[in-house]
Amino acid sequence: EGAALLIECRGEDEAALKAAIDEVLIALRNSKVPVASQVGYNEEAFRHDPKEYNVFWDARKGLIPIVGGARETGTSMLLEDVACSTEKLGKMSKDLIAIFRKWGYHDA
Repeated sequence: EGAALLIECRGEDEAALKAAIDEVLIALRNSKVPVASQVGYNEEAFRHDPKEYNVFWDARKGLIPIVGGARETGTSMLLEDVACSTEKLGKMSKDLIAIFRKWGYHDA
């Protein structure tokens, strides 16, 4: 199993942005969803420079045709952007995994 979270945080100023990032980090840590990144759940994982964070958004856009083209004949590709409040992020992640398993998307 594998998944990626690309989380966008915004704030009217640096203090508000930091507060939003801190809120996301707390929600992720409390979710108990395992993380494979060496960076883990900390502020270093967030990028503030558009040149840096746009690399991730561009990679996300590029994955759609790559994954779609690499799938086996007769299979479908399930791709959806979701949004929720920060405090519900961990629960939403677990709920999505449960939905995928329930409907037979074991490799989602």
